[in-house]
Amino acid sequence: MSFFEKRPLCAALASFIGVFAASSFVGFSVKLAVLLTGVLIAALLFIVKRRFNIICGIAAACSAACVLSLVFYGVIVKAQTDLIGREAKMEAVVKEVTYSSSYSSFANVKITSVGGEKVSFNAKLTAGFPLDAERDDTIVFDGKIVELSEDNDGFNEKRYYNSKSIYVAVEATGERCEHTGKAPKSVSSFFAEVNDFCASRLSKLLSGDALGLSKAVFLGDKSDLSRPFIRDFRAIGLSHLLAVSGLHLSILIGGVYTLLKLLSVGKKARTAVVAALCVFYMGLTGSPPSILRSGIMFLIILLSDLVFKYNDPVTSLFAAGAGMILFSPSTIYDAGFLLSFFATLGILVVSPRLFRSSEAAYRRGRAARLFFKFIYSPVVVTLAAVAFTLPLTAYYFGRIYILSPLTNIIFAPLITVILFLSPLLVFASYVPFIGAFFGFIVSKIGGLTVYLSSVFSKTGFGNMPLNYPFVMYLIIAMLAATAVLFFIKLKHEYFYIIPFCAFLVVYFVARGVFLSGFDSYSYAACYSDGSNDAVCLYENGETTLIDLSAGRRTFISGAADLMPDIFYRDRIDRFAVTHYHNYIVSAFERLTDDKYVGSLLLAPTVNEKEEGVCSSLIEICERKEIPYVFTDVLTDGTEFVHGYISRSTHPVIRLTIPVGGDRFLYAGSSYGEKFDQSGVDIVFIGSHGPKEKKGFSLGRCETAVFCDAEREELVTVESEEKLYIDQNGGCVVLRIKK
Repeated sequence: MSFFEKRPLCAALASFIGVFAASSFVGFSVKLAVLLTGVLIAALLFIVKRRFNIICGIAAACSAACVLSLVFYGVIVKAQTDLIGREAKMEAVVKEVTYSSSYSSFANVKITSVGGEKVSFNAKLTAGFPLDAERDDTIVFDGKIVELSEDNDGFNEKRYYNSKSIYVAVEATGERCEHTGKAPKSVSSFFAEVNDFCASRLSKLLSGDALGLSKAVFLGDKSDLSRPFIRDFRAIGLSHLLAVSGLHLSILIGGVYTLLKLLSVGKKARTAVVAALCVFYMGLTGSPPSILRSGIMFLIILLSDLVFKYNDPVTSLFAAGAGMILFSPSTIYDAGFLLSFFATLGILVVSPRLFRSSEAAYRRGRAARLFFKFIYSPVVVTLAAVAFTLPLTAYYFGRIYILSPLTNIIFAPLITVILFLSPLLVFASYVPFIGAFFGFIVSKIGGLTVYLSSVFSKTGFGNMPLNYPFVMYLIIAMLAATAVLFFIKLKHEYFYIIPFCAFLVVYFVARGVFLSGFDSYSYAACYSDGSNDAVCLYENGETTLIDLSAGRRTFISGAADLMPDIFYRDRIDRFAVTHYHNYIVSAFERLTDDKYVGSLLLAPTVNEKEEGVCSSLIEICERKEIPYVFTDVLTDGTEFVHGYISRSTHPVIRLTIPVGGDRFLYAGSSYGEKFDQSGVDIVFIGSHGPKEKKGFSLGRCETAVFCDAEREELVTVESEEKLYIDQNGGCVVLRIKK
């Protein structure tokens, strides 16, 4: 409580945020009980003490949070969810088209009319036709309001869309929509046009990832960034540098403020210019929660310093967070807002100790000052941000990058230069020579950023998955030790990094011991979803993913995402294509964008159509420098059978896979043929391929394995009965002693 002892307003605001966040998990009666208790405590303390103390403020804030929760969940959200299941003619304004093709489209829209009844709420629109619409277009269509899914191929779309104030989805039931014009101009549409103008000027001088970087860090638009580059930045823990946030806003504001100060502009004028710039940048980037929180915080600090001659950044941070939740309650679901909020809080908590360290450094000479400014300070600030966001990082991403302090020191200056030069490029694009000069600098810095990110990410060193069974215990111990040190008066500030250093040592030792035991086994897994299968193998430190599906992109991505969960490996050393279908080309393209694929194993082609698909796969491999090979042996000693049954254009797939000391047979859903099972120990019975009425006999095989509805559950059955993979899907994992 000592942290809030001299910050009564901050304590109340923190209570407001915490209670409202918790209220989304409790029912009406609990909210009402907290509300009444808070009102009673606040009233009694105010009457008895006749003054507003910290406990009274906290009680009042808790009551206010419960009132907001009751109104928001009980009235606003309920009014939308009560419409689920209703079919009618609807009118909507397009806010963003997220995907559009000849056979399906997705968009975020604002529904303004349902069956002639005026309404106003946001929704996710799914259409089975091309949605030829732009932002602010008004459309009319026949649709049905449905519930958002909590598990859409492993993606929790309900949590994602709730953060965008979207609580229902709409499915277009007709074959087309009618365009009725444009929505009236608004402030947001004005800033959107300014954003488009700046993007068009940047595109005249930049291209490729340099253009994508400039638009991402300056305009908040990551659409031109290549997926491999995003993958590399995510792998080294620097995704926050690509998403506009308080970091980018503080760099721009700090630069402008310093420039105005050097030009001897008065304090009031400086404050007015910087405040106006802050508001303009918030609108230019579309006001994402991270920028909105930072912008409000900066405005509070600027006004407090100007009016009251005093400001407390911590109180300003909580005021900004509470203000955002008050005016947009769905912000509490946004991962970007939460990560930005707690990272900033960590930095503000550590800052006072950094100031004390800086005073000592400046007394010790120039070398000490340089070390503090360029190495010690950035590392400690990054560690503070990482420590305060660890629980959220574990929840949302399942991993942390422990070398982020080092990579931040390397990449943050490069991103800062690109951010500073991007606004200049917009104006310099009208002056050919100057524009070409600045464009050349940004292009070279962008190219260097892409190259270095690729080098760092391919090493894989420092990427710490949190699914190791011992990691969470180590993190809790590190955070506890750090918290204890904060209550002890240390002689030297750098002692605060001792728990982190100890954590790294213990982590790498424990990881080595764990993996040595893990690698003493071989593993085979069969993953199924509907009529799609995949076999995942791990042996001698290498992974293999065998595709036995219709090439659905989401399925293959889901199978690839199992690798770190069950094998503790992100990299796919071999990806095997057992048969060719049109969708496998786009699926493999996306897979190589999102994951590191060591090589591609191609099955022999049997007709001209398969040769065309195979050529497209080879073109992707050559473009991305991925080795490929034709083989009917997918792994060492694997027997591969690829044939057809009558009245079917789909091949029958059968694989005999040696893993460890055992041999596994994967058999597709066509059981008409009697397979020779001599020497086979276990059978994976799949669900992919054409169906036959005849049964499948296990013959001499003693053990069959099939997928259960629960992921990663091992199910073994010793029987000669027919066994099928559960159509609900799932994953079975077998561990085999070498």
